[in-house]
Amino acid sequence: MEILILREEDILEAVDIKDIIEADKEALKNYSNGGSDIPLRTVIDVDKDSSSTAIFMPGFIKDKNALGMKIIDIYPENIDKGLVSAPSTMILIDKENGFVKAILDGTILTRLRTGAVSGAATEVLANEGAKPSY
Repeated sequence: MEILILREEDILEAVDIKDIIEADKEALKNYSNGGSDIPLRTVIDVDKDSSSTAIFMPGFIKDKNALGMKIIDIYPENIDKGLVSAPSTMILIDKENGFVKAILDGTILTRLRTGAVSGAATEVLANEGAKPSY
């Protein structure tokens, strides 16, 4: 079975901020309406001396048949090495057979989502008639 690999540049080429804001709004609604299963994340202390941590965040969106897991690693000492201190990876799984369908650069997804969720909240909570400037 072939696994799709999407790197940062692939993701940036494929999406725009408006699409991400809409996806965030839909995800927040799904979560609020009980349409997703987002268990507590699992945290593993990899190295207590360096505060290195691995965090596993699974999720399932029922009406989208979307099953996946975000893995984010916190390695503070990476900064001294010129590396990202919180690299992450998103794994998408075929819910029909359990095989991995795609591996995505989770670091860029996290950055995009963090900004977009602010845009989504602004749209949802803004005064009636207000228009976004993006």
